Parts: sequence; structure tokens; C-alpha cells
Amino acid sequence: MTGAGMDFSILQYHFMQNAILAGLFGGITCSVVGVFVVTMHLSFIGVCIAHAAFAGALLGLWLGFNPLIGALLFSLASAAIIGPVADRGELNPDTSIGIVFSLMLGLAFLFMGLMPGAKTEALNMFWGSILTVTQQDIIFLAVITGVIGGLVAICSGRGHTGDSHFLRLAILYWRNHHRFTAKHRWLAYLQPYSQSRSRCLLIA
Repeated sequence: MTGAGMDFSILQYHFMQNAILAGLFGGITCSVVGVFVVTMHLSFIGVCIAHAAFAGALLGLWLGFNPLIGALLFSLASAAIIGPVADRGELNPDTSIGIVFSLMLGLAFLFMGLMPGAKTEALNMFWGSILTVTQQDIIFLAVITGVIGGLVAICSGRGHTGDSHFLRLAILYWRNHHRFTAKHRWLAYLQPYSQSRSRCLLIA
């Protein structure tokens, strides 16, 4: 802090520049994806994917390959099985997310327990620090931000007029489908009770 104002000399360091860029790309990506997460009522999916990425990274540390690859594969696999689990079991999406979350959390502790020696690197990966972001991480975040931004731009109708209607219909289908499934399930649970109650009324 100087008499004229803030001292920005810390920005000359590469680790600070990487941290600012990581926060910028992460903020853009999370804000865009967050709109769809809230619209589809999947607010718990962020915690699930984060623990899936942690489990994949631990598997990479244990087997000796790049933890980023393991985190990416586990995240994509978790996101891919949440929907089918909810559809096959006629479950609420939050229930299927909780199932996958519990599975990934258990795998993370299992992989950590199987790792020989000290768990310092694994614990550092668990807590993390934005000041340790590398140039490779910045490039990866920039690519992800560009891909997500491009997909949203296309689906919002900037490139094709009908894609925005398709996106809205997809979101409405997701919400209404799982609401109908939950309603149908509760009606099935209440059907024996309603039948027994009607018999009591007839007897009375």
C-alpha cells in the first residue's frame, strides 16, 4: 500500500498472473454452467463431480499416471451415469447424485488407503491452492471455457434459430420427466393406503 494507492507490483510474478487467469476462466465457466444446474434443480451435482475428480486424481497418483487424466475420466463417468441411474431406478435426480457421490467418496478413501508411504501429495490435491496453478492448467481452463462458451452460444440461437427452442425443450423435458416419475412413484406408494381406506369407508 502506498500513499497514492494500491501497490500492484505483486502482479509481475507469474504465479499471481496464473492465479488471476485461473479465477477468470473458472468464474466464466462456473457461472455459465451454473445457470443450467440451477434450472434443472441439480445443485448437488457440483459436490458429486468434485469428489469424483478427487477419486480419479488419487487413482492416477496410486497407479502412476497423470492425475488430471484420472480426474477428467472420473468426472465424465459420474456425469454420464447420474441420468441413467435416475431413469432406470425411477429415482429423483438428487437421489442418483447422492448414490454416485457416496460411491466416489468411498473410492477416494480406498485409493488413498492403498497408496504407499506418506499421503502429502494426495492431501495437497484435496485442499489445493489457486497460487499453485501452472501454465498447463491455464491452457486447459481456457480450452474448457471456450468449448462451453461455444456450445452455449450455438444452443442459445446465435448460430441457428431453432437451437434455443431445442435447449428450452430439453430443460423442460428433464424437469417435467423427473417430476412425473416422482409423482408416479408416490402415487404407487399411496395406492394400497387409498384402497384400504376406501374399504373402511364402504364397511362403515
